[in-house]
Amino acid sequence: MEIAIFENEYESVRFAFETANLMYFDNKIDFVIFPSSQSANHADFGSFKVIFIDIDLSSKSHHDGYSLIEKIVSTDINLKNRIVILTGNNKINESLISRGLNNLKIIIKPTDYEEISKSILSVVNSSRPL
Repeated sequence: MEIAIFENEYESVRFAFETANLMYFDNKIDFVIFPSSQSANHADFGSFKVIFIDIDLSSKSHHDGYSLIEKIVSTDINLKNRIVILTGNNKINESLISRGLNNLKIIIKPTDYEEISKSILSVVNSSRPL
């Protein structure tokens, strides 16, 4: 199973993802790390079972997390169910709603492997068959 992670500071969450993979998924997840939006220019978003997106991508990124979500959803509305937001902003819901991006799963950083695991399982189990 492939999971996309759009996170310019991946090292800050790497341990949580790797531990979740080991503890809950028998190391069968392949994480594809995108430090910026343009590093995924030719990615087939539909091939990822879950797409984690940090709202505050690097200033070197062409898109912030919001516009990246809008881009992904515009290619296939069904991909919205696979998106999980990573953010340090605990008031993220208000800004998502103001952009018409409600009902997205959110993880507030710092996070741990249990939260990552629950999010992955929630997406994978809710979107069967994939």
